[in-house]
Amino acid sequence: LLISKYAIEAVPFAITNTSWNGSIARQWLNDGFINGSFRTAEKLKIREKSITTVYTNDKGEERIEITQDKVFLLSSNEANRYFASDDERMALATPYLKTKEAHINLDNGMAHYWLRTPAPNGDVMYVNGSGTINEGGKTVEKIMAVRPAIWISVK
Repeated sequence: LLISKYAIEAVPFAITNTSWNGSIARQWLNDGFINGSFRTAEKLKIREKSITTVYTNDKGEERIEITQDKVFLLSSNEANRYFASDDERMALATPYLKTKEAHINLDNGMAHYWLRTPAPNGDVMYVNGSGTINEGGKTVEKIMAVRPAIWISVK
């Protein structure tokens, strides 16, 4: 598993819904980002994987969505699993990202970036510039940074 060290681009999560499957972020990562960032030989090493997204409503009821993706955003559970602390979860904004409309913590230069986990209130969770997962989320139309993740084959 490779997770970008940096927050690299600013996009809205979606237009109207919180579904990872139908999101602008997912479409951009698996088309514009992958095709613009990797050479053909590199793309052949990126594995398409089943990505599970859990939707929990305000009553605690869960629904599971499974997509097939080469590039994805971490879920809130993955962000906790793969990063041991808030400090490790922080993502530095690239100089390019600083020219965009992304939310950046002015004290430390760290970007607020999308996760793919919907909040129970219908917004989408994100990691703030201090590395904390905001479970209350932001509305899907907000422009936030993305921190891509990919699975690769090392053979």
